[in-house]
Amino acid sequence: MPWSGAPARMAEPPHATEHHLTVAKTARYVLLGEPSTDTRAIWIACHGYAQLAPSFARRLGRIVSAARVVAAPEALHRFYLDGVDRPAAERRVGATWMTREDREHDIADNAAYLDLLGAELLRRAPAARLSAVGFSQGVATVARWAAGTSLALDQLVFWGAPLPHDLDWDAAAPRFAASRVTLVAGDRDRVLPSQELEGERVRLEKHGVRCTIAAFAGGHEIDGATLEGIAGA
Repeated sequence: MPWSGAPARMAEPPHATEHHLTVAKTARYVLLGEPSTDTRAIWIACHGYAQLAPSFARRLGRIVSAARVVAAPEALHRFYLDGVDRPAAERRVGATWMTREDREHDIADNAAYLDLLGAELLRRAPAARLSAVGFSQGVATVARWAAGTSLALDQLVFWGAPLPHDLDWDAAAPRFAASRVTLVAGDRDRVLPSQELEGERVRLEKHGVRCTIAAFAGGHEIDGATLEGIAGA
């Protein structure tokens, strides 16, 4: 038979298999203050959905002092907030900790990221106690990290969102119980109305974790005065 020059067609399409490859990625974080041997407290603050670390960090300045440093890590996945009808140079940018797609790997990556950040900050400030605050989407990120990290956490603050529904409580409960836990929401917060804080408190106490509730007059936002009171500024 003469050669036609056309490739032979496969009877069926090839079977696609999914794989994963761990790669190095450069993460951005913002520091308020400089960790040193004089630092006594370090706060890691995880932002909410579609926020960026530089703008989020500006909301945390009231708790920075000669002895307290704040680090705001930025989520590893950035995206444009505006549509393609606007030039790329004009589109706003935000970041997200994860989506529903390939979520288990993102959860693990976030935990490894925060472990590295916490260890680096404590290396520079060996006398400091480490605390963490998660705002909005950052609540789930901080909660999942705190449930598995080997780093000691002095305070845990969950602000403006419920704890993740799929949290591993066998791992989380003893870790949370070893920290001072605070639940926070504004009375006009649409994501976590302040009246729902009691339900979150009951959920924690069901697992043996005592916590404090801090409600304030405001919406889905970081309230500086409330943060000062929690941090003991």
